Amino acid sequence: MNDVFGVVLAAGFGSRLRPATHRCPKPLLPVGGVEPLFLALGRLSDAGVRRVVVNAHHLSERVQATLKDWQARYFSNLEIRCTVESPAILGSGGGLLNILSRNPDWAKNSRMLVLNGDTLTDLDPRSLLEAPASPGRGALFSISTLEAHLERYGPVWIDERADRYGYKGVGRQSRPAASRAAHFLGLHLLEAEAVERLRRPAEFAVRDTDLFGGIYEPLIERGMRVEGYPCFANGRGEKFWFDLNTTEFFLEAQKWLLESLAKEPDGYWASFVRRRHPGIEERAPGVWAYPSAGLGGECLGPVVVALQDAKSLKGRVGPNASLVGVRASLDASLEIREASVLADGEEASTISRRVDGEVLVVPEA
Repeated sequence: MNDVFGVVLAAGFGSRLRPATHRCPKPLLPVGGVEPLFLALGRLSDAGVRRVVVNAHHLSERVQATLKDWQARYFSNLEIRCTVESPAILGSGGGLLNILSRNPDWAKNSRMLVLNGDTLTDLDPRSLLEAPASPGRGALFSISTLEAHLERYGPVWIDERADRYGYKGVGRQSRPAASRAAHFLGLHLLEAEAVERLRRPAEFAVRDTDLFGGIYEPLIERGMRVEGYPCFANGRGEKFWFDLNTTEFFLEAQKWLLESLAKEPDGYWASFVRRRHPGIEERAPGVWAYPSAGLGGECLGPVVVALQDAKSLKGRVGPNASLVGVRASLDASLEIREASVLADGEEASTISRRVDGEVLVVPEA
């Protein structure tokens, strides 16, 4: 697919997941055994995209090193670039303009397919790429009109007519006339003409770092249409969508994904767990681990223990827990439950306390 390149937005600080994000960027924190950035790259690859730019700022060296490793091990079919925002973070709108200015060879005559690096979903990017052409449309953004999403998140306002999805404004504004609420799902497509206009710095000096204020509203002012694309509406749509803004949301997502893993060992999430951890298998109902890991303690499913060496896990792991890394040690008197733990580094990481309801990176600072 030569007329499109992908973008994964991965520059944020992950402030509401501290202290874990002091040590690890949010897109690299495993959820149900798989990092959100890995899922994003896999979704783009599966959609036929072959060129991907990942932006980075917070702990950018780690993002760059991970991308280099993953491209060699998992994504040899992708050409991956990392655009670092420095010295300051630019926001989603400014970040996209920075990517275009730093990658002019890819941006020329191309569409740009953008994914948030901190959302988890099985929403297929091809749904936007294959949407019917519409004259004058500059961008297409994925939306939900499900009440569950509207109750939890601030709205994007779209045309009130049931068969129209034109952008009207965002939640920080009062409700525009003739509009209805929708929720933005973090996947959007900018058409080649819009990308070309955004590449002209004289026309698009950043006045707002937000996606809608910095990108979409200026496009509309220049006569282009920006439209929502309904992905969760009227009872139809994909099976899951989660963001990871808080520890509560993070662990809610992990619980759902681990339960789906137990129910569907050959399903969508299981395919990504196997893809990320080649050789891992379901060793007991709902218990996923490497066959050679030598589990030393008790594992209660649903759980993913993606450690190459787990003999030092003398305690209890699970339910609804993931433990990812090379090796870790857990005393027999301790347990990990309702938690995501990243054993960071090549040396054995000692987990020295009970872990319950946390996103944790060990060794702790």
